[in-house]
Amino acid sequence: MRILLLICLFYFNTSSVFSQCDSLESKTGLWSYYDADSILFKKVWYSNGNVDSVQYFDLRGAKINGIISFETLVLNRNVNEHLNVIKQKITQNFNWNNVIPQDGEGTVIISFTIEPTLIITNARVLTGIHYSLNKELIRCINTLDKSDVICCNDRENTVLVILPIKL
Repeated sequence: MRILLLICLFYFNTSSVFSQCDSLESKTGLWSYYDADSILFKKVWYSNGNVDSVQYFDLRGAKINGIISFETLVLNRNVNEHLNVIKQKITQNFNWNNVIPQDGEGTVIISFTIEPTLIITNARVLTGIHYSLNKELIRCINTLDKSDVICCNDRENTVLVILPIKL
């Protein structure tokens, strides 16, 4: 199985036993990136500040194999406009009544995969604000229907979507 990767501006919680920086402050070694629930999202191997390889993981911790670049799909299909529609759909479905009062507002980084059959899987919050707000965002992602995500479908490959959502 190959996976297409769609990434917007984002950052992650990081830590690793093997991570370090060289004398020029460039990343070297293995760096692990975790989501808001401390579940492993990806591992990146760096050499002299350059990425050697990346391995993504699903919610169960299983490796997702065969990552390929998503840049061509974004350029050829004008997917960026459709991503804004997906963001709007998620925020429209967001119900503040499901969030503990005063949990805060800000930008949350979400991730989910779109299977070739347009089924959404692996919905997660990569960088969140508070548990109840993160939980509501996961609910909103899971309410997306096939017509909302068809713009990002590759028909042959699973697509990994990473989006910032401002609340």
